[in-house]
Amino acid sequence: MTQIPINVEASCSQHPLLKQGAALPRIGRTRVSQQRLFTLGSLWLQDNKKAQFRTYKATQAAWSFLDMRYATYLTFSAQQLTTDADSEMLTDLSEVVGVALGVAAMNAQFDVNLNRFRKFATPGVATRRLDFEYYSNNQRFFHETKGTTHATSVQGMCNAIDDQKQQTQTFVTNQPNQTAISGCTGSVAQYRHVNRTNFISQVTLIDPPPPETTDTRASGESDELACVLRYYQNFYAATHSSPQRDRLVGLADWLAGVASGLEEGRRAPLAAPANLRINARATEPDVPDSLYRGTYFDARVGKRSVLAYATFEEASARIAAPVTFLGVSQEVTELVQGCRWDELLAYFDPGAATEHRDGTDISESGIMSKRVDSDEINASSRSAFVQMRRILLRK
Repeated sequence: MTQIPINVEASCSQHPLLKQGAALPRIGRTRVSQQRLFTLGSLWLQDNKKAQFRTYKATQAAWSFLDMRYATYLTFSAQQLTTDADSEMLTDLSEVVGVALGVAAMNAQFDVNLNRFRKFATPGVATRRLDFEYYSNNQRFFHETKGTTHATSVQGMCNAIDDQKQQTQTFVTNQPNQTAISGCTGSVAQYRHVNRTNFISQVTLIDPPPPETTDTRASGESDELACVLRYYQNFYAATHSSPQRDRLVGLADWLAGVASGLEEGRRAPLAAPANLRINARATEPDVPDSLYRGTYFDARVGKRSVLAYATFEEASARIAAPVTFLGVSQEVTELVQGCRWDELLAYFDPGAATEHRDGTDISESGIMSKRVDSDEINASSRSAFVQMRRILLRK
């Protein structure tokens, strides 16, 4: 599997997860692959506030668009990550790459399990706030990610993150029943454009400590569990069926309700509802007895691809490795279904520590991302492409 060694630099090392005065652990390089980048970049899609974004149709469209961006506009080599995107596509792609590389650096430097990360969505746009929050050892942290192909933009982005940190701290302090912030971090991912190749791909980590506050409460295990459930909720919305009948409850919707209850001060349930549906849309292909259940995303049958390419064959030729299987480990699903919350908080997928087949990534949180080339999927996608193109051209 092609992996890119991304250099990690740090402006300081005052993070509460480190011992006083210690340097950042394993400072040097964070290795990422195309599949790892896809898995990490998916955090960009998180949206827990509106139920309509948890539907399979909406989730599938968003994930397919993300998959197409990585497959079409990024080139992975032994030492570099390079793009040929321009204009608005470059702006959007840099945002997603910033998320992926920034979280990869945090994951490597601070040993934060990926399932601790979620978007920090707040009402209003009057202030600029940090994009992500995460938990570790019952402490609440914030992290901002940015990405750029311009070396001259890095310092300005670092300054902007510092300002966002201050505004986030003020916002949290002024809201009722908010948990205290133990630290704020930021990252700027610098990667190459085909027209700007005079620097190496790298991530700059910045770690300014937040000011002390008194009008907040200490975070606890319920806060951390709510964050973890939101993380898995977003994946289950894509990978597992959403029941069409009222008497059945889907995993994503149930976890959304449990997380909301925890955030409002209620306790986690001791048992799952009897009508909980845990059916996945697909099983990992070509691997008998696989633990991973999920769904497929084909970058060729998204709306943008159908409009961009005249035929399915052209889309196949232009989009590298267009089909991705996304799955969640059955071990995670069994912990969720059994309401074994302590075990879920401590979960670490043993597959994440092994060498994988080319085109496959397994995160420590139990999420698999795998490139797939299947005649059966190709036939189904060809039919979907033709039908969608006919409809779109008619409009």
